[in-house]
Amino acid sequence: MSVKKELIINPVLTEKEAELKSLQKKYQALLKKLETEKSKIQQLKEDMIAIQRQAFAVIQAKMLVLKQLQQELQKLLTDASTSRLLTKREKKILKQMAKDMDTESPAEQKETSEGENTWEEQEARSADFFSAFAVSPAPIEGQNIRKLFLKLATRFHPDKARNNKESEELHILMQRINEAYKNGDMAALLAIEAQYLTSEYAEVTDSVSLIDQLQKQIDRLMSDIELLDAQLRRTKKETANINRSEAGKMHKHMKKNDGMLQYMTHDMDQAIDGLTALRDGLQTFLKTGIMPASLARELQPEPHMEIDMDEVLAMVLEMQEQEDRRRQAKRKARKKNTTRNNR
Repeated sequence: MSVKKELIINPVLTEKEAELKSLQKKYQALLKKLETEKSKIQQLKEDMIAIQRQAFAVIQAKMLVLKQLQQELQKLLTDASTSRLLTKREKKILKQMAKDMDTESPAEQKETSEGENTWEEQEARSADFFSAFAVSPAPIEGQNIRKLFLKLATRFHPDKARNNKESEELHILMQRINEAYKNGDMAALLAIEAQYLTSEYAEVTDSVSLIDQLQKQIDRLMSDIELLDAQLRRTKKETANINRSEAGKMHKHMKKNDGMLQYMTHDMDQAIDGLTALRDGLQTFLKTGIMPASLARELQPEPHMEIDMDEVLAMVLEMQEQEDRRRQAKRKARKKNTTRNNR
């Protein structure tokens, strides 16, 4: 019997070929799902960065307004504190307010400093921010990723280049390999292997050798499918981690434009309104000597809270009575259970 005829009628060979074809189809489908999920998470990150950029611009603008108002108020408060129309107590209050405008706590200094950073500096920290949501490969998965990485790194290291052109090409390829390994991207490493490495399976003619070779391909493909499936699960989990985070929830609300940015800047807007009213009041006072309501409120003494000791005592007694009733009910229940058990 000829080798060709033997290969055609061998049922085991036919079965292995069908199994390999099925696995190849599954492999490609899994690759497609993984690429879709990777694109999805990349788009999510880009959207979040874009919205953060928008929020950063708004917040930075408001912080600049606040800083300008503080500078104006410091001078106005200092000038007003010398007015003969004010009492010593009122002058003291204005001087302290002027001092407060000039002195920031360490936390406020840090906040101001961060607010004055450029968007590029903020964006540079985004990679570190998103890395917190990444899911590390399981130990066995990590070992397989490293094994393939070392195989590719050994084969395509720029030191093995024969000329300058090849050195540049290998340098670019090595960057891709390193990036894929850093991200735990088995799919990218497998793609590089398929693109640049020749098949490790030699051409055979007899059915036994061919079946053995097909089985090796099947085993390798099954292993790769398992690794891709693990990467797909990790990628989905990373997406879920981002969406469940506070930043993810904020992104969702801001994307819907449901007032999240206004909510975030609410306190700043109130501060701007308050400082603007105070500035206008000081300007009016310095020009006319008339005390506007906005300035008068700042100069009023803080209200003194009267403590009614009789009410406090009554509350304490009521709490004590409630505790006594609770303990009594507990003792009755325990006694009732004991009686039931004795029967």
